[in-house]
Amino acid sequence: MTAAKATFALNAGECVRRLFFVIFAPDSQQESSPLSGRKSTQATVRICGASSVTKQNGDYFIDLDYADFPVIGSVPAGATYALIFNPATGQYAQLPISLLGGGGGGGIPEAPNDGILYGRKSLAWSAVPAAPVIPLLGGGGGGGIPEAPNDGILYGRKSLAWSAVPAAPVIPPVRDMLTAARTYYVRPDGSNANNGLADNAGGAFLTIQKAIDVVASLDLSIYQVTVIVRPGGGGNLHGGNLLKNYVGALAPIIVGDETTPGNVVVDGNGSSAFISDNVRPWHIRGMRIRATSAGSGFDASSGGIIYFQKIDFQTFNQGYAHMRASGAAIIAATGNYTISGDAGFHLLAVNNGYMANYLAGTVPLTGTLNFSQGFAYAKQGGVLYTSGMTFNPAGATVTGPRYAATSNGVIATGGGGANYFPGSIAGSISNGGIYG
Repeated sequence: MTAAKATFALNAGECVRRLFFVIFAPDSQQESSPLSGRKSTQATVRICGASSVTKQNGDYFIDLDYADFPVIGSVPAGATYALIFNPATGQYAQLPISLLGGGGGGGIPEAPNDGILYGRKSLAWSAVPAAPVIPLLGGGGGGGIPEAPNDGILYGRKSLAWSAVPAAPVIPPVRDMLTAARTYYVRPDGSNANNGLADNAGGAFLTIQKAIDVVASLDLSIYQVTVIVRPGGGGNLHGGNLLKNYVGALAPIIVGDETTPGNVVVDGNGSSAFISDNVRPWHIRGMRIRATSAGSGFDASSGGIIYFQKIDFQTFNQGYAHMRASGAAIIAATGNYTISGDAGFHLLAVNNGYMANYLAGTVPLTGTLNFSQGFAYAKQGGVLYTSGMTFNPAGATVTGPRYAATSNGVIATGGGGANYFPGSIAGSISNGGIYG
C-alpha cells in the first residue's frame, strides 16, 4: 500500500494528544478524478514528541498505511481540518478532522457549569464581567440626574433643572345658543332633574331658581325666554330666588297668572322673594309674593334691575319692604299691581337706589295694612318717582306714616300733594330730603 502523509502546524512544546482525521484512498479505476470515488478511513493517533513524525521544510508529516485503518463513509461531526497528501496526484487536500475535544477526551476543557458566562483568556476560562449600569435619571446616592420633587406636581426637565409642568388651561363650556324663542315651565309636581321644556310632571322644573340657573347658562341671542310658573309652583323653602346675569338681547320673563296673580305664590321664607344684585333686567309678572319671617319682596342692589307688573304684594315683616332699591339699583313698575298685605315700607329707596313707575296706573289696596316705617321712604340719595300713579285705599285700612324723605332722599309725585300716599300719619322731610 502506498503511504499517505498528513501535515499539521504545531507550536513549540505543543502536544496533540488526540487526533481524529480522515484519509481518502485513491481508486485505481478513476485516476482521472483525483478526489472522486475515494474510500475513506478514520484513525486516532497520539503525537507527543518527534519520534512519530518527520519534519520537512517546516512541516510535520505522519506516515500511515491505508490497510491499518477501517474504512468509513463520512466525515465525523465536529471536525476541523488537516492537509492530507494524495500520492496519486502528488498534492495536498484540505479535509475536515477533529482536533479539539472537550471533557475527558483532551483539548480545551469545558467551561464551568455554574450559570455564569465565560470566555477564553490566557489559555484559561474567565468569567465575563456584567455590563456596567449607567445611571440616567436616578436620584439619591446613585449619581446622575437628581429626583424630581415629591410633592404631587408633574415635573419635566428644562435647562438642566426640574420645572413644574403647567396645568392645561380650563376651557369654559360653550353656551347653548338659541335659534328661536324658548319657554321653560315650573310646576309643583315637576323635578329639577327635568329639562324644563314640557308643561307636565315629567318635563317641568320644580323651582323657579332652577329655571333662572338654566337661563343664565344660555346664549339667548335675539330671542325671548319665558319661564311660566304654574299654580302651586314656585315656592322656595330654602330662601329667595337669586336672579342671574345672562347673555342675550332681551330680558327674560318669569310669569305666573297675570289674570289672577294670587294663584301663584312665591314665598321668600326667610329671604327676599326675588333678589337682583348687579344683575341685568328681569321681568317678574303675575304672582303673589310674600316673606312672612324675613326679607323683602323685590330686593335690588348694586345696579340690579327688576321690572314688574300684575304683582300682588302680600304680608312682609315690619322690618322689611315690599320693594327695596339700593346702590344705583332700579325697580320699576311696567303695569298695574295690587297690595293685599302690609310691611315696614311699601317703597324703600336708599343709597342712591331708584324706583319708578313707567306707566300711569292704579294700585288698589285691600285689607288692614300697617306700614310702620312709612308707605314711601327715601334716604341717602334714594329716589322715588311715582308721578302718574293712583294709590286707591278704598276698602282698606292703612296705618303708618305716608312718606319720609331724609338725608338727601327724593320723592317725586308730580305734584300729588301731601296725601298722595295712603297712611294715617303725615309725611316728613328732614336732613336735605325733598318731596314734591
